Amino acid sequence: MTIAMRRYLREGLPTAPGLQLGRVLVVEEGGALFDLLGGALTEDGYAVLRAPDCERALALASEAPPDLVVSDLEVPHLGGLELLHRLHALESTPTVPVMITSSAAADAAVRALEAGACDFVPRPCGGRELLARVRGQLARARELAAARSGSLLDPLTGLLARRGLDHAMGVELARVRRQALPLAVWALRLDGLHDGLKAAARERALVDLAAQLTCQLRRTDLIGRTGDRTLVVVLPDTALHAATCVAGRLRSILRALWVPGESRPGLTAALGMAYVDGDCWLFDDSIPALLARAERAAAETNPLIT
Repeated sequence: MTIAMRRYLREGLPTAPGLQLGRVLVVEEGGALFDLLGGALTEDGYAVLRAPDCERALALASEAPPDLVVSDLEVPHLGGLELLHRLHALESTPTVPVMITSSAAADAAVRALEAGACDFVPRPCGGRELLARVRGQLARARELAAARSGSLLDPLTGLLARRGLDHAMGVELARVRRQALPLAVWALRLDGLHDGLKAAARERALVDLAAQLTCQLRRTDLIGRTGDRTLVVVLPDTALHAATCVAGRLRSILRALWVPGESRPGLTAALGMAYVDGDCWLFDDSIPALLARAERAAAETNPLIT
């Protein structure tokens, strides 16, 4: 790997001409977004495609998955939010980051982010700011893709292994610190996977739980397995109230889980959270410290008989 390529992967800087680093799909009825982004991203080394409506966007994404989708909220036929849902339902693009832009009311940002958008850009927006946001999302997507690949994944569940979780959390911590955003970490101590269960039953329960967490949490959240019976959920850009509400969703998932060999559904577990407000990041809010705080909180919590 060249020095220029290492700098690009680390900082999002341009590489040598002619090196195609990926694909960006711009979805809009007019051409304003494409005009703002196309030239600069092409110089960076990206292929930039434009779709005038949702149907064409889905067709292009199915043919060759993009690394990032930038879509107008009011794009014809389906709208930007429905396009986001359909992209994430496709086998080829389940985790593609989708950035939404709009000149609509303020609640449009909330709706877009709650739907799973990686970012929301209100318009009018300066070309330099929009380009900086797009470059930042592309750099983040590269880092997270690297963390989710190869030996960075837990071979049983497909979740991030400890090494992969450290890598992905490093990307997120750098971003939320820089932008003064909050972050929450939930630790799940799975006491219901006791030694009395057969190994195959424990493994099946873990696989099923991992699938449910992946399906029901946001695509921007990180889910990892840090121990034999410990899972971790990292919630970037999440205020305290919303992070607390996620506990209810986690309990619902645990309550509905069937453990082979047990007479009724439900998995006993203890939950603990570490939370950092966006304005109060401390020097010792490192990855090991956050994980340790969440796991200590789980250890001090009475297990819930779900």
